Amino acid sequence: MPTKDAARALAVALESLAVEVENLTYPIQGDSHTHRVARRNRTSWIIREHLIRRLADLEGTVRVVVAGPTGSGASTVINSIAGVKISEAGPLRPTTTVPVVWCEPRLEPEFAFNFLTGFGTGPEATRPLRVVAHRHHVVESLALVDAPDFDSTEVEHRSIAELLVDAADYCLLIVSRHRYADAAVWEFLDHVNERPLKVAAVMNRTEQGDGPAVEDFEARLKAAGLDGSLVAVIEEQPLTDGLVMEDALEPVRAWLEAVVEPTGRQQRVKDGISATLGGLFKHLDALDVARSADLAEGRALRAAAERVADERAAIVVERIPTIQTRQDLAALIEREIGEVRRWTGAAWLGLDGGKALAEQLSELASPDIEAIVSTNAADSDQGDGLTGSVQAMFEQFGRSVAALVEEPAEIDALERAAAVVMQAGRTFLDA
Repeated sequence: MPTKDAARALAVALESLAVEVENLTYPIQGDSHTHRVARRNRTSWIIREHLIRRLADLEGTVRVVVAGPTGSGASTVINSIAGVKISEAGPLRPTTTVPVVWCEPRLEPEFAFNFLTGFGTGPEATRPLRVVAHRHHVVESLALVDAPDFDSTEVEHRSIAELLVDAADYCLLIVSRHRYADAAVWEFLDHVNERPLKVAAVMNRTEQGDGPAVEDFEARLKAAGLDGSLVAVIEEQPLTDGLVMEDALEPVRAWLEAVVEPTGRQQRVKDGISATLGGLFKHLDALDVARSADLAEGRALRAAAERVADERAAIVVERIPTIQTRQDLAALIEREIGEVRRWTGAAWLGLDGGKALAEQLSELASPDIEAIVSTNAADSDQGDGLTGSVQAMFEQFGRSVAALVEEPAEIDALERAAAVVMQAGRTFLDA
């Protein structure tokens, strides 16, 4: 099968998989809920915003996201490569507050209106974006995306940087000698490696005598599975019109030119897709594990509700022989139904995901106590029929309480879609 046909078939399979991923539900609102939903959303984003887009245009513009912590000088590096100001750089932190895309003028409309879902330059965009069109041989076949920092007090900046790298072809990481060991840098790289994504690293703003720091950075990169990714070390220097000297940036330019070198480009694209597919299946495995955990937590919550209902029913049944009037019986049942709510709520508060459910208990309709009492009034002396009715009522109420705990969606369709993607992926990579 020709490569383009295989790419289209894989894209169709991935579209079906994305739908099934988006249909996944994690109804238990526990400590892990936010993480589970975030992983589901990230998996869908990688499928739609990177894999399907790249498969639709295998020879399209290579997207390189330039990322770094505050003060790393990433914007200055981009400006210096371009020879003009592309992205705002300066002493204020953080300087880059929205993504800035540097591309060829002919590509400006593509990036302004079809960059990534939600990103754009128009008023309808939910995430603003700046596009700077400036002709330069470096961006003839690629676009450089200056990402907001991933470690400032603006939490949204990190979210945006993570979305950008999850949709990119490459990541150019810029760190300074002052910040390279910060936890935020390595947490960000952990995120990148989970995709996974090819990374090139630059240590910026070094000084004489920083050899041990450079060696330490290289060792840390190797330990993170990024051996050989350090492509440049740039010394602190006076800027000319805000730009670094050209010679200092030659290794960075060489790396950028290498990623779009026509020779071997198709194989590099395939290698990138192959790596991302491998990461995708790990994400799918994690989603399955999360669903199993959700199921187990749901079973524990439902069992607690049914156990409490049985316990309170036993208290009513035990006291039936001592009840003198229908009013007393109705009051006893009503009180114990309230105890079902109270004790279930207490039990749920001790279980993951129970707090949000406990808040719904007060809104749950009570059973028709008067109907039970009236129907079984004639049996109140011997208690046989009444006992059975009370037990049935509490059992039904316990099931109603347990029904507040939703079941996660089935994943049979997702598993079938994943199998199709796996086969289509093999065909594409072999084409």
